[in-house]
Amino acid sequence: MQYALACSLPRPVLLIGTDCPGMTAGHLRAAARSLIEGKDAVILPAEDGGYVLIGLRSAAHASLFDGVPWGTSQVMEATRQRLRQLRYAWAEPAMLWDVDTPADLARLSGTGLI
Repeated sequence: MQYALACSLPRPVLLIGTDCPGMTAGHLRAAARSLIEGKDAVILPAEDGGYVLIGLRSAAHASLFDGVPWGTSQVMEATRQRLRQLRYAWAEPAMLWDVDTPADLARLSGTGLI
């Protein structure tokens, strides 16, 4: 994640995971709207403690990701702590789930999406 945002972008950016089958165009629109309406960041938390989308109005503060314990259930909380430290205003318009484990795959099978 930190490498994806290391460059300075002239406009807001949304980064999404590819393992969140429940993400819809509506989720993307809500996230973009949060940035357009003035939030510094927007995150769609995942049920497992990570997140499936993060958006920033400016990529200038990639330090947001310093010290985040990637691959753990503490990713979202560590990111919230950094957002507070940076005094960012952020939104969390929805919580979703992603596919990381065999149990998640079984859940996906029950959705009819595959």
